[in-house]
Amino acid sequence: MFSVSLSQQVSELTRSLQPSLALFSFYQSLTLSPPNEPASGVYSTSAGIKSTELTNVSIQEDSQHYSADWTIGHQSHTFSFPFDPSEGGAIITGWYIQNGWNSETNGDWKSNGAMIGKTSGSFYVESNYDRGCNWSLHVYYLPRSTFPWLARTTS
Repeated sequence: MFSVSLSQQVSELTRSLQPSLALFSFYQSLTLSPPNEPASGVYSTSAGIKSTELTNVSIQEDSQHYSADWTIGHQSHTFSFPFDPSEGGAIITGWYIQNGWNSETNGDWKSNGAMIGKTSGSFYVESNYDRGCNWSLHVYYLPRSTFPWLARTTS
């Protein structure tokens, strides 16, 4: 009869749980102590995590672009994530708001609060007076199904 020691069983259990524990730790880092996120700005800015070394986890990116030609007054746009609500929900791991002109003449942006670790968020961009603008928002996320304990709950 083959006998496995208790020590070997514990080692095997620990080894088999490592991927799940690492994923849970990653999730907690997003939700319990998310990085500081700037609330507004003029230049391109990013926050959060764009990639991870976790096995079997691939952070996805979705982006939208808005540009407007010159007109009297201000041009404005609100980016809202998820861009496609039918995607079934996602946990935001990071974002990058891109100033397409890379100058102060493009206007500014404001976030509608912290997004990292959450399922949604928005950014408002506005041109300077009598100017056009060119902005893009890139959102980095993981599907809720990546986290088995979330897949069983409602949004």
